[in-house]
Parts: sequence; C-alpha cells; structure tokens
Amino acid sequence: MASSSVPTISIPNISHLVSVKLSDTNYLVWESQVKPFLLGQNLWRFVDGSHPCPSPTLPPSEKSKCSTPSLANPDYVSWFQTDQSLISILRATLSESVLSQVIGFSTSKEIWDCLKQNFSQQSLANSAQLKFRLFSITKGSRSISEYLAQAKSLADELTAIQEPVSNSDLVTYVLRGLGIDYQMIVTAILNFPPLPSFSDLRTRLLAFEGQ
Repeated sequence: MASSSVPTISIPNISHLVSVKLSDTNYLVWESQVKPFLLGQNLWRFVDGSHPCPSPTLPPSEKSKCSTPSLANPDYVSWFQTDQSLISILRATLSESVLSQVIGFSTSKEIWDCLKQNFSQQSLANSAQLKFRLFSITKGSRSISEYLAQAKSLADELTAIQEPVSNSDLVTYVLRGLGIDYQMIVTAILNFPPLPSFSDLRTRLLAFEGQ
C-alpha cells in the first residue's frame, strides 16, 4: 500500500538535447550539455550527493517494534526509481568505449564521479590544445570558407567548455594566419579600427577571394 503513494516522475528525453556523446576527448563539452539538463530537471542533487538514498524501510514504532515488521519506505522507492532513470539517461549520452567504463556502478553519483575522475584532467589539457591550435591557425592552401570554418569550430569548442573567445581575439587570430596573399586586405582592416565582427570579416574575405 505504501508504494502506491509514490509520485510518478517524468523525465524528458535527453537524446535530442545532447548532440555530442562522451568520448575520450570531449568531457568538458559533454558536461556543458548534460549538467544544465540535470539542473533544470532538479536531478543534479542525485549526482552531487546532496540528495542521498533514503533507508529502504521505515522504522517500526516504539510500541510495536517487537511484533510489526518494518514497512517499505515510499521515499526510497521514489528515489530508487528516479536514480535508475537517471542512470539510463547518463548511459545514453556515452559512446560505446566510455560506456564500458561505467559497468558495475549502481547509482548515478557513482557513474558521474567515475567519469569526472577519468576525464576532467584530460579535458583541461584538451582545452589548452584548443587554445594553442586557434592561436597558431594558418590558412595554407585551403579555401577561405574551410579556413574560417576551422577557426569558428575551435572557438565554438572553447565556448562550450566555458572558455569563450572574444570577437577581437578570434578576428586577430584569423587575420594573422591568412598569409602573404591577403596582406592587402589585412592591412586595410587593421588601419581602420575597430575590428569587424567575425561574420563581417567572413563576408569581406570571401569577396576578396572571389577577386
């Protein structure tokens, strides 16, 4: 009878919200997608340990503890069902290689702690690599569209891990890596501040390339 009072908890499908599954190299990007979802659904408390598992049973009253068996705790039933759903959600956002690392863990907190321990430091190193790649980007023999797409992709990855690149920095890195063939337009842009937005720069460079 006690379990009939357990509220039904509906958790939205996360698959259409998380576009990147966790791999060996994108933990911070993955976390930046999953954590806001959990916070918004009031599920983060299961993961961070602030809402621990209740006792499976209710203690018997003092008068009847010798003769009455313990009753199932409806709070435990609700907690367990929600946490199992949360485990399913987390596993659905993992790539196959990462999924094998969380086999055997029985709570969402255990899974999250395992992933954080395994990948957070590695992702910080990846962040430094992204910054270096953007700082040293060069056009080479690629088209302007390909060159700008790579620069924007690197900036977007940094933004996704809460390390956004300012417009002026992004434009500066792009201008510096264009090469001698674009020296005329680079000089013109630098001599007439302020720097354009990235989208405006793209328009100008495409027009220059077309000439």
